[in-house]
Amino acid sequence: MSRGFLSGVLMGGIVGSVGLAVASQMARPPGTTWPSVKAEPATVAADVSSSSDRAAVADAAGGADPASVPMAAGAVPAGPATDLVPPAGSEFARPLPDAPPVLPAADRAPSRSEMLPVAVPDVPDTSSPDTRTASRPQSVPLEPAVPVAPAGEAAAPARPATSLAAPVRLEGTAQPGVPAAEADPAAAELPPPPPLTPEEEAMLAEAAGITDPARPRMIEADPPRTTADGSRLPRIGDPDPTTQATVAPETDLPPIRRYARPFENPMQKPLFAVLLRDTGGPALDREALAGLPFPVTFVIDPQEPGATTAAAMYRAAGHEVLMLATGLPEGATAADAEVMLESAALAVPEAVGMIDLPSGGFQEARTLATQVVGILEAQGRGLVTHDRGLNAADQVARRQSLPAAVVFRSLDAEGANAAEIRRVLDRAAFKAAQEGRVAVYGDTRPETVQGLLEWTVEGRADAVALAPVTALMR
Repeated sequence: MSRGFLSGVLMGGIVGSVGLAVASQMARPPGTTWPSVKAEPATVAADVSSSSDRAAVADAAGGADPASVPMAAGAVPAGPATDLVPPAGSEFARPLPDAPPVLPAADRAPSRSEMLPVAVPDVPDTSSPDTRTASRPQSVPLEPAVPVAPAGEAAAPARPATSLAAPVRLEGTAQPGVPAAEADPAAAELPPPPPLTPEEEAMLAEAAGITDPARPRMIEADPPRTTADGSRLPRIGDPDPTTQATVAPETDLPPIRRYARPFENPMQKPLFAVLLRDTGGPALDREALAGLPFPVTFVIDPQEPGATTAAAMYRAAGHEVLMLATGLPEGATAADAEVMLESAALAVPEAVGMIDLPSGGFQEARTLATQVVGILEAQGRGLVTHDRGLNAADQVARRQSLPAAVVFRSLDAEGANAAEIRRVLDRAAFKAAQEGRVAVYGDTRPETVQGLLEWTVEGRADAVALAPVTALMR
């Protein structure tokens, strides 16, 4: 850049000097006059550029008016600016030398040969995925080739052929090309599998074709085979018809089956059980309660004076009854539980099971709950508990395969009115749709019975199947 700037300054000086020299040659020296030249007016007019020159041309033209003489093209009229003349003795009009000026050479662009090459790094192309086919893995033989026995030795026995469908595992021997398998961990080292959630149980039931969650369908492993005359052939495990016992009469059935209310669910709706505790008193209309048009399980306090009569009235109407776990002292022992259950069974003999108290009771004490579950199992009755705490009684009952159910919600807590009871019933119906079954608990108060009747007519009772408690415990 500095080189171009200097060249421009030099060129400007040279051009300016040339211009000054030309101007000095064209200007008239001081004190001189143009010679008288006779020429044609048109010719003179072409060379006139000032007023004094026009006057001289006019004199030459025979006394013409200087104003009528035309000015040359590009001429400037006389005035203060044109009357200036260079001073005497100046070299302004000195002629320029004949040598041509020397101009600086222009900047030259570097040639391609002088340019240094720049290496461009290789960038992998990621615009398209690698679609090259991987090499096919070589198959590994399952067993090594049988070595050829040397001459004079007995040939080794032929080994059975191994197929891919039924691989043979050789204990203590390593196979070439196959990594050695790790030793199986002991059974005690594996954590127990988590229990199935209700959603997983529903998915399994749907996959197995079970539509009623309360009645699992038994799937036969092998369809029965018949002979030519249509009779079924005996199968392994069938009892001997000569020693098969006759069907037990109804009196030999346990109470949970003998006093259960018949129930069917052809629409396969979620099960909904309503449990009402008999509050007693002269104002209670047991006949109206027994005439309810849907299944109700009544809870009877065995220590009440009219417990046996009330249970018989409800049983005559076809309803199921449960005995309430009252009479257990604080800090009760196993002997106290046995005495309580025996007296309750005598007061309510047709009870299908026992229900714990809404608060307190035995279901939180594991030792006492284990004793109660054992006695109920010996009596042939089921167990109903409440959804609170760890509920040790329900855990023990399910571990010992005792029929059991859990109450989801209390209907008339803190003296709820009919509208509040209907809202609780709606929430319970939604719970039944999620889990397939639900049970609610309440007292035989007028508000509770009114809310229950209104809900069965106007609520979501159509979405569930009102069922006795034994349908939930099966």
